[in-house]
Amino acid sequence: MSNSTESWELLSEQLLLLNRNFDTAYVLLAASIVFFMQAGFAFLEAGSVRSKNTTNILFKNLLDTCVGCVAFWAFGFAFTGTGNEFIGSDCFFLIGCNDHIHYWFVLFVYSVTSVTIVSGAMAERTEVASYIMFSALCTGFLQPVVAHWAWSPDGWLAKGVENNQVSAVYKDFAGSSAVHVVGGTAAFMGAAIVGPRFGRFDESGMPVPIHPHTITMSALGLFILFFGFISFNLTAAMSLLADEEFEAIAGKIVFSVTMSGSAGGLGAVIAKKIIDRSQKRQWSLWSAMNGCLTGLVAICAGSDVVHPYAAVIIGAVAGLVYIIVVRLVVKARVDDPVDAVAVHLGGGCLGVIAVPFFDSTQGLFHHWNRKSMLLLGWNFCGLVTIVLWTAAISGIIFGTLYGFNMLRVSKEVELKGLDYYRHGDVASATDSYSSSATANRRGARSYTRRSTNDTLTDILGTFIRDSTMSRETVGSVSMSNISVAKTVDAVSSV
Repeated sequence: MSNSTESWELLSEQLLLLNRNFDTAYVLLAASIVFFMQAGFAFLEAGSVRSKNTTNILFKNLLDTCVGCVAFWAFGFAFTGTGNEFIGSDCFFLIGCNDHIHYWFVLFVYSVTSVTIVSGAMAERTEVASYIMFSALCTGFLQPVVAHWAWSPDGWLAKGVENNQVSAVYKDFAGSSAVHVVGGTAAFMGAAIVGPRFGRFDESGMPVPIHPHTITMSALGLFILFFGFISFNLTAAMSLLADEEFEAIAGKIVFSVTMSGSAGGLGAVIAKKIIDRSQKRQWSLWSAMNGCLTGLVAICAGSDVVHPYAAVIIGAVAGLVYIIVVRLVVKARVDDPVDAVAVHLGGGCLGVIAVPFFDSTQGLFHHWNRKSMLLLGWNFCGLVTIVLWTAAISGIIFGTLYGFNMLRVSKEVELKGLDYYRHGDVASATDSYSSSATANRRGARSYTRRSTNDTLTDILGTFIRDSTMSRETVGSVSMSNISVAKTVDAVSSV
């Protein structure tokens, strides 16, 4: 009898160990897919800028991971974890916290997502060293503090508020505010302080379009991010793994994310067609893509508690919010090449405010009572605090860098491209310098006729040296060089 009891106890322990290992494997796999979203951001941003800055934006996306990893290991994870109501204070450098390494990875991929948002908004005119400084401070301090408020049991938002025996806690399931509002607010502050790109606004303040060099690459990035957002929300469900209804909850999460993203794309396209005052009223792929992303951002706050119809409504409204916020940002003369502010700040704010209305367990549309009203007030209070905190810290960082003339590259570097001056690697030499010539014609006339001719001569000379061409072909290229030089002379003299 005793042997049988011991065997059952041993089997029970092994099953518990197996279950725990499966839980850990699930969390790490889901977090790894979230980490792959960095590739999506890289494609999206690289396709959104001009070719002369492709290497630079890819370099910054890589540095987000490299710098953020070290900063979050040293300080960020500690500030996120246990401590007082304001900030965590345990596990610096993961000392004595080996049992929590998989949680470190989960929180790290969320944190690095927030800082990657900023790189696109400040693209094409920001110094590399300054961006590295902000990346370290954001993943090491700014975002972890917000994550502690919203997600740690010790955080003041997570602890909630109580009024006359009615309590409510902050509801942000997968980071609409703790990740995306942080990134969107910092992106707005950075883009506003660094200033617009040369040629983005004319002398009267009217916007001048600067088109991305390959929307194909951006579209690929969108699909990677769409896929990643599903896992972004499933990773947040790690605390529900022991729940008997986890299967149903996971299915609801996947459905909500997919529907909200899809409705966001449709909502943005329809809103663009209706609001656009031009006679063309064309179908905008760019609006559809960013509408999808805005819907995905908005649903993160409540993907585990909203009904299917609510996910569609939140996504559709998110598409409209994107179109409106884009226009407001342009009116403020803030240059955001990837519309990161509209997507992440606009979508994140919508998501946090939508949860108190659509939460199937305690939302205003389902349970009109004091608890639902308190949830709305607490979520609004948390959202405002997060925006103010992020704006203050990022404003101090970017303002200080700007004051010391360390934030923005020179006019010459910006016009010729950061790839050439800061990296020595030009993604597409011909497109790079033709883009500079376009900016020159729009009013940014720092290029002289001589420097343009020299640039074109260098490009053609390199082509001739590296090609195994016959003398006749070389001669034809030389004649083309002369023709190009004459054309540039004619254009420069206009």
